[in-house]
Amino acid sequence: MALDREIEQLRADTARWRALARRLPTTGEGSLTDWELDYLEELPRRTWLEHLSYRQAEVLLDIRDNVERVDSYRGCSAAWLLTACYGNRLDLDEDNQAWVEHLHATDRAPLPLKSVKRLLALAKKLGLFDQD
Repeated sequence: MALDREIEQLRADTARWRALARRLPTTGEGSLTDWELDYLEELPRRTWLEHLSYRQAEVLLDIRDNVERVDSYRGCSAAWLLTACYGNRLDLDEDNQAWVEHLHATDRAPLPLKSVKRLLALAKKLGLFDQD
């Protein structure tokens, strides 16, 4: 889920959200639903639209998080996050433990941005970062 600050920044930046909407169909080829494809194709066509609504920006960023694959996020390597969370998975609740095990068994970096964000949150929860 995108942060409020990121949503607000995207809403106000017409060039940025139009470019993102045009880029995502090629990035997420094969992994987008028909609805998402229609949304991404229609959004840039709305030439009268300068600012997105909060919900429109949120949906656009959620689609991005689901399809973009990254090697790192906020200075953390996706591979390191996956390895660290996998190594400490027994300290997680059952749902997160099963998710980390599945991700470790089936995926390698670059990982979907949504997964890397979740791994980062789990790593913080596990205390894998200094709390300075």
